[in-house]
Amino acid sequence: MFVPLSLTNTLTEEILWKNETPNSAFYTRPLALIAEKESVDLIRFINETFEVQEQDLRENKIEFVHGDKKYEISVAIEDSMKDLKVRTMESGLGGAYCLMCETHHTV
Repeated sequence: MFVPLSLTNTLTEEILWKNETPNSAFYTRPLALIAEKESVDLIRFINETFEVQEQDLRENKIEFVHGDKKYEISVAIEDSMKDLKVRTMESGLGGAYCLMCETHHTV
């Protein structure tokens, strides 16, 4: 999912627009819908597919002209919704398994 959080004038640091409800379904948009069981191969495929595009957005500004003004948009991406399974897989510590599934309740 991606959610726009704010639009800021970097020259003046003025916040032009701020998303007051970032968890609202109104602004949240899926990057992809994939109906697969989570696995190391699937997470690797998703990272290889999207990380290149994310890096390109971080490094290269989005430029456009509106009227007689030229605008440059810098993109900052926060990977805040990645769960523990994804993070452990990306770090090389394993992942793509559920720690809760291995936990047993004792009395």
